[in-house]
Amino acid sequence: MIEEAVDAAKSADFVILAVGDSLSSCGEWRDRDTLDLPGAQLQLLTAVADAVGVPQKLVVVIINGRPATFGPKNEVLTKIGAVLVAWRPGQAGAQAIWNIMAAKCLLSYPSY
Repeated sequence: MIEEAVDAAKSADFVILAVGDSLSSCGEWRDRDTLDLPGAQLQLLTAVADAVGVPQKLVVVIINGRPATFGPKNEVLTKIGAVLVAWRPGQAGAQAIWNIMAAKCLLSYPSY
């Protein structure tokens, strides 16, 4: 799957990558030993970021129920233009995420 994502990212003008956890991996009695993205998602994110090459062409949407980290010192974040943390957005989540991506939101935080 990572190889296919990298190939698609190389030929894309802009990449939106959705990552996060699942309901079965987050919640009461679902302790984990790290806050890093579960499974191979950190490797996927790093590979896609390297393939894109320009941070402004990559936006990451995190759909999760807990805080997330991105490997040692969160280094991969330097390769990402923007991160949208959607938490558990509910049934209207897709529309809300789209509204934010289309700049139809009232509040945003710049990255310095």
